[in-house]
Amino acid sequence: MKTKNLHKLIKVEEAMEALESPAPAHDTTLSSLNTVYKRNIANAMKKTAPPSKILGGVTLVVKQNKQIEVPVFEVKTVARRNGAVIKTYIDRSCTHVVCSVKDMKEANIEQAIKQGVKAVSCYWIMACDEQKQRLPEVEFPPGYDPKRALNISGE
Repeated sequence: MKTKNLHKLIKVEEAMEALESPAPAHDTTLSSLNTVYKRNIANAMKKTAPPSKILGGVTLVVKQNKQIEVPVFEVKTVARRNGAVIKTYIDRSCTHVVCSVKDMKEANIEQAIKQGVKAVSCYWIMACDEQKQRLPEVEFPPGYDPKRALNISGE
């Protein structure tokens, strides 16, 4: 009974009209917060960079391993953002496996490497993203750690 009385007191249409934002004097096309929101979303979408294709053609598996310092979800996210396809297991479509030195001794990874799959450190993906170009896999073997890498360039 109280609910019915409340509905009689509040006119929903009038309340919604009262919540609308008035249009600014200089811009008569804006009549509500919803319009402003839509315009801002459209502008933000225009400024959003399209996904990179640096790792286009790469299909990879990221091995879960405590020896890999970068979180697996981050490696996968960066790889996807740069055009790679992520698999949960090694199959014939795989071109790369992100693993540690210890993982390379697993039979399925050993077999994949013999068939031409490239084993890389997670830092290969992160470096490609950072430098905005595809870098040579050979420079980022499993076990590669930039904190332990020697600088031989003289810089």
